[in-house]
Amino acid sequence: MNTYHVGPLEKFTQGIEGAKATREAYALYLDILQKSPDRVVFQRGQDHLAYFLVLRQRFGLPTPLLEFQNREEASSLCDDPEVNFLARETRSPPGASLSKSQLKISICIPHLNRSELLEKLLDELENQTRIPDEVVVVDDGSEQIHRERIHQIQKKKRPYRLLVIEQEKSGPRRARNQAANAASGDLLFFLDDDNLPLPSLCQKMLDAYLISGIPILTPVVEKVRDSDPSKMPTYWVPTGPCLELAAIQNHIGDMNALIEKKAFDQLGGLSEKSALACEDWEFFIRAHTQGIRMSVYPDPVFQYRDRAGSFLKRAPKILSELSALSALNQAENGFTSSVWTEFLRSIALSWEACGAQPLQAFSIQDRWEIERLTTYFSAVLQDPAILEFTDRSWTDHPVKREVKMAEYFCASSIPIRDAILLYQWIRTHKPSQVFEMGTCLGYSTAFLLAAIHQNFRENPLQCGKLISIEASDVLARHATQHLQRLGLWDERLLDLKIGHLQNVFPDCLSLMKANDPKRCVLVFEDAEHAGDAERSRFEAVLASVQGEAWFAYDDVSHDFEELSQFWIEIRKDHRVSSVVLPGRVGLVKIGVPNGISG
Repeated sequence: MNTYHVGPLEKFTQGIEGAKATREAYALYLDILQKSPDRVVFQRGQDHLAYFLVLRQRFGLPTPLLEFQNREEASSLCDDPEVNFLARETRSPPGASLSKSQLKISICIPHLNRSELLEKLLDELENQTRIPDEVVVVDDGSEQIHRERIHQIQKKKRPYRLLVIEQEKSGPRRARNQAANAASGDLLFFLDDDNLPLPSLCQKMLDAYLISGIPILTPVVEKVRDSDPSKMPTYWVPTGPCLELAAIQNHIGDMNALIEKKAFDQLGGLSEKSALACEDWEFFIRAHTQGIRMSVYPDPVFQYRDRAGSFLKRAPKILSELSALSALNQAENGFTSSVWTEFLRSIALSWEACGAQPLQAFSIQDRWEIERLTTYFSAVLQDPAILEFTDRSWTDHPVKREVKMAEYFCASSIPIRDAILLYQWIRTHKPSQVFEMGTCLGYSTAFLLAAIHQNFRENPLQCGKLISIEASDVLARHATQHLQRLGLWDERLLDLKIGHLQNVFPDCLSLMKANDPKRCVLVFEDAEHAGDAERSRFEAVLASVQGEAWFAYDDVSHDFEELSQFWIEIRKDHRVSSVVLPGRVGLVKIGVPNGISG
């Protein structure tokens, strides 16, 4: 018997997007499919890596024998909610098999000004191994030239019923709802007009539904670059209905999914109270909280064209995310405090593991401050004119070369959720000193400083101070303007140091040595992602700080090789007592001051 022993995972996850443990599990899944073993043996603590193989079994697809050594309960594996979710799902019983029946499947397509791509999609649907029963296209107010072309497309005889509905421009949410309402099928597969179905889409989705009985199936997405189709495809891999991850980013699934019409109607379709993106995120959270089963389908059934002009890339990012997260509390207004209360509670256990107090509802003052900062920076991110300048000192950076500062800032700024978590951390722990390595334009700085302001209002003697370092005087000037516009500039609470990190950092160490040993210090690394430099600063801080030390590192969930290696090392450091990774920012707590081991 050909046996595959899963040792330490060394398979590269390059070309796979998604949450970290999910990427690793899918990389293993692809490797096993390629090698076709008869048996796969998992060691203790590796249950979560079997996730996609178990899904394959769930849908009746050929799968090698899975064997688990020293299997343990998911809750005892680790403090990572993603790993626990994946491991728990490997123990979930499959859905009851349904009897074969004459189920009808309808393809629902929202369309706007892409009639050439739409025609290609409709032609590809004729090549399905199982022809769809009908295709419903909702034209969302296309220009005249595209409407005329669609009228010509309708004249072609096809092996399925084609229904075209025209509506005034109202956005993809309403277009999808209109398509679902008009569809006569028992099952709906939503497909964007610029995607290409693989020939087995309908057959695989229908078989998976018949075997599992699961009302919502969201497949892995195969992404191809529209600008260079010859490049190898990449994959976006959803995790499934893990609410801890859903409160951080949409890891549940994509709207290009199979949904039982009865379940779609039961949920009232997609919410039309917002015209923003991330409607799939909001819909799936709502489905899960209302007890409707859903699952990831482990194989791609369509190709997603990665195009610059997609609606998701044009929509305001922060506002879209806020709207989606509102479903955590069945709220529609993205700026209501209840959204963030539910979000914070969903990861409260992870924070408690780090020694933080349970995250309670925000006070009215905190609520106003968060909404004010969020609204302001939402406007900043949506208006590149505010940031239209060039910082010459950045031109030697390979990533930032020939990139407008506005575009780079919009793409790389800390997610609003992580900024709010740092805000709440400062409000909870009330550190005497907060050091920020990399001010940039003052985005995260504003949230850090706002929390210190709130602490100051409550107790001026226990409010702490923010020391922020920025190498570029251009960036520092713009950060100062933002903080002044927000009314946060106060030299009693903020010291903005301009200069290269290696030159200014020694001053920070002197301040740390003078810190009250009864108070804690937070160091937020948001500058260079050079492992040696961050490792050196980490050791220098430990040698200087007199009390409790916390470190926050931005971008630890990204694939920066040096930072990823440093993050692995720091998590294993014997001086680190707690680690939490609630989003893109990772937090570690040093259990022993002065770097002395216990």
